[in-house]
Amino acid sequence: MLPSNLPPCATISRSWKHAIERTVFQELSLKSTELDAFDAILGADRRRLLTKLTLNVVLPNYDEKDRGRFERAADQDANSETFTKAIEKLVSVLKSWEDASVDSSLCFVLGRVYSPSDASECDYETIQQQRLEVELGNRHDLFQHRYMHTPIRLLRSDGLPSLSRVTKASPANSCSVRPLDMRAVVDLIAKFPNLESCVWVLDDDEKRYPDLRLTNRHSFASALSTLTFPFLQTAHLTFSHEPPLDQKFKPANLLGDHTCDPLSTALLCAFSQSQNLTSLTLTGVFDSSLFWPPFHQSSNSLVPSWSNLKSLNVTFDITTPSGYWYFTKEGGWDPENIPTLATEDDESDESEDSFILDDQSFDEFDPDEDARLSGGRPGDIFRNEPNPSRLKPLLLAFAKAQRQMPSLLTSALTTGPVTGPERTFQFEICYFAPGATAYYRNEALHEKNLRRLYFEMGNWVPDEEVMEELREVGRDRWGDGLIERFLEDQYV
Repeated sequence: MLPSNLPPCATISRSWKHAIERTVFQELSLKSTELDAFDAILGADRRRLLTKLTLNVVLPNYDEKDRGRFERAADQDANSETFTKAIEKLVSVLKSWEDASVDSSLCFVLGRVYSPSDASECDYETIQQQRLEVELGNRHDLFQHRYMHTPIRLLRSDGLPSLSRVTKASPANSCSVRPLDMRAVVDLIAKFPNLESCVWVLDDDEKRYPDLRLTNRHSFASALSTLTFPFLQTAHLTFSHEPPLDQKFKPANLLGDHTCDPLSTALLCAFSQSQNLTSLTLTGVFDSSLFWPPFHQSSNSLVPSWSNLKSLNVTFDITTPSGYWYFTKEGGWDPENIPTLATEDDESDESEDSFILDDQSFDEFDPDEDARLSGGRPGDIFRNEPNPSRLKPLLLAFAKAQRQMPSLLTSALTTGPVTGPERTFQFEICYFAPGATAYYRNEALHEKNLRRLYFEMGNWVPDEEVMEELREVGRDRWGDGLIERFLEDQYV
């Protein structure tokens, strides 16, 4: 838990002791199995020194032979219970410190969540040998696929006390071995009422069992829509998703019974009224309700307002939450207009949940078949041209929202680099207010004194309605002066 080379020097003198403790106890990373020692070692003076705490949750061990079986409900429940007890213990410790008048700001990071029995805990040579044994038929092992469909939940969150000391939080990140239930993140940050900065990277890439993904997103959205963030200044939120490599594959419909995406709507509801928010970065599968309430809800919704937002950066996936694609093949051809033939799986009575219901000794897993059913194979990349009917509502809502951001200095709506049929491409619209530095190219000094719109979208041009809305961004504050540039592809 502590750096090993510095503590012995603390015995040299009292001044050395204070200097070393300020260094040693400023940032700590500990395992959930070390929480009792953590509370005992950090006395009153040391607790005030702590500014950043990373918790790595250690889950129960399991037999090596169980790596050949998918996790069952009992495994998921046991892991969720262990995770919950770790969070309860840490929150209890930190709350007791607050009650003892330790009120200095703290950054909380949820680090790795793993079991020592996971394949990820083996060294490279061991894993390579185990994979060879699987290929030779001498070993049954699912490796990371064992737990990919059983995200860990946070139980009993209602009983957790609030921690006013936590002002920065990263309650989910890409370093975690195990997938975390998206709802758990919301339930956790709800306990940080003074949150000023938040970063999370959540997995939203469940393709094999789309109902699990839909449930996860809707549960997250339901919880988030009830929260407010009055002190939040910066938010960097990623919902990780890789679009199918087979672009004839129909993406999952994530709307359920809704007419618009609940996750996008919840993000709008939660962050558009955060009046101290200055920087917002979002990545994920979104629709237009991320920026503006749907038309049928507008009359009953608050007008979104981001009075202090200076920077907005949104990276949207090329798939839509409604189960379509934002892009087509060049020329407008799109196989989504072709009837889908029934597959063998469509005619099967096999339940999507069957992978966790049986009790056989080992579970069969065919990575090629799994990739086919998940849209990963065969690779068929052809989408590189915007589909106006799908993309226009997103662009209009993006432009309309920015007109409610009087302090806005920079914004971007982008796909980021996307693999195309012949080369990587990027769709991007960027806005820069006078004085803001554009990262595209060297600009003349007089250009920096004007509003600027940059477009990177190949040969495609938005229609005039979209362009007129975009031209209004910043006009009320900065005047009519505006530069528009359509740029060459960066990835030629």
